[in-house]
Amino acid sequence: MRILDVGCGPGHFITELPQVDYVGIDLSPEYIEAAREDFGHLGRYLVGTAESIPAEELGTFDVVVARALLHHLDEHEIRGLLDATRRLLNPGGRFVCFEATFTPDMSRSSRWVVSKDRGQSVLPPEGYEAIARDYFDDVRVAVHHDLMRIPYSHAIMEASSPR
Repeated sequence: MRILDVGCGPGHFITELPQVDYVGIDLSPEYIEAAREDFGHLGRYLVGTAESIPAEELGTFDVVVARALLHHLDEHEIRGLLDATRRLLNPGGRFVCFEATFTPDMSRSSRWVVSKDRGQSVLPPEGYEAIARDYFDDVRVAVHHDLMRIPYSHAIMEASSPR
């Protein structure tokens, strides 16, 4: 299985995966340097974005993952990422993201904690879903309020069948 981790940061996610063909990308040269130093024997790490690195260099993937990234991007940047992602997916591949979200049923403490996140583009689940539907035919979003020890609300989205 080939996995592309967009916004991989210092690369820790690879330690949570079974043996895969892993590529991590991030805009931060410092993060990529740390990832290469700590996990370079497990995967490949590149400085850039899914849009800036030529598709020929990246190849195609079974899964593209963006963990806690979209809520740091504006809508134009999210669209650029999703457009690049759909072109990088193998047939049957999927895009998966894990994002901060606001929902009507979230607790007051969760709302406060999410509002303090550095990401300034936190969307409700249907906001993430609406953008993704412009690029994928099959989009599913699940909301969780109990994935962390602190009060926090997450939208986990899986998108497949690129348009």
